[in-house]
Amino acid sequence: MGRRAISRNSQRPSLTSATLAWAVCLAIAPANAQTPAATGMLPDLAPSAYPTEAENGEIARRLLTPLTQVGLRAALARSGANLKPQAFDAAAERLLIYAPSKAPAAGYGVLVFIPPWDRAILPPDWAGVLDRAGVVFVTAAHSGNTASTLGRRIPLALTGLAEVRRRYQIDQTRVYIGGMSGGSRVAMRVALGYPDVFTGAFLNAGSDTVGTADAPLPPRDLAATLQTRARWVLMTGERDELNANKDLETQRSLGGWCMTAVDVIPMSGQGHELAGASGLAQTLALLAKPRHVDESKLAACRARLDAQASAEATLIQQAIARGDRNGARDRLKRFDAHFGGWVADRSAALDASLSAPAP
Repeated sequence: MGRRAISRNSQRPSLTSATLAWAVCLAIAPANAQTPAATGMLPDLAPSAYPTEAENGEIARRLLTPLTQVGLRAALARSGANLKPQAFDAAAERLLIYAPSKAPAAGYGVLVFIPPWDRAILPPDWAGVLDRAGVVFVTAAHSGNTASTLGRRIPLALTGLAEVRRRYQIDQTRVYIGGMSGGSRVAMRVALGYPDVFTGAFLNAGSDTVGTADAPLPPRDLAATLQTRARWVLMTGERDELNANKDLETQRSLGGWCMTAVDVIPMSGQGHELAGASGLAQTLALLAKPRHVDESKLAACRARLDAQASAEATLIQQAIARGDRNGARDRLKRFDAHFGGWVADRSAALDASLSAPAP
């Protein structure tokens, strides 16, 4: 296949407009080690089961902002509908797995890949890199940019990981999520919401600023895990200026949320293209590096975030007190998108104050 260029108009999937539509129309528990499945290229595989961590309620808890979750519950209540546990029938889906023939002593690493295209394929120049690194590759069919982010792309990625874990012994310190272009942005959402599952993210030619509706913070306990566990590699062609500049913004935003294990790597002479073998090898080496956390710096960073949230919450409370409910509501929407699950209780309390009858 070689490196693949993607048109710019396919880069960004809609992550917010389809949320309620997804909800209405609608673990990854590590399996005990079993006899290893076949290795090499395994195309057209039907997943064995739909994992609990891919269920719609869990995706909503991890990936939607607190007030979006409130709106979701209200919409379901008004319609008399229930949120279906599963977004699709796992047996009807198809995965491609590539497993190196030799497993490392500690178990295979895993790269779950979300593509912008629709077919489940392995870039042909990636196989040798995966062999040398001892990393299993898994991707799902029909999970490209035209597919629903919440209703297909994210649960399919989690289902793919569950299938790999069922088949192989996995090194839990080397479980990565990655993607290219629009798939990279979805992979970022997964990395943010599932830091207890994935230890690193490979973002190829696509990223978003953290603390926005496109990339909100998960609940505080998961956000704390992000700060101490996750590694990020952002890799974009140097001629893909829009996304290259966005990677630098993303790096700054990750640092602002106390996530400092971030590498930004320009691909020399390339445009909006898939990373080749050398880029993948460099990425896997960086993602496998041990993390060192400076606890004093982390504590200071978290204190700064809490102080910022408190200051903004005070401004919202003051707007409510003086009767400026529209202004308070606008500020609260921005507060919810920016701080996400980091201060979920505070968002809920402010929302309750706004919903109460005016004195």
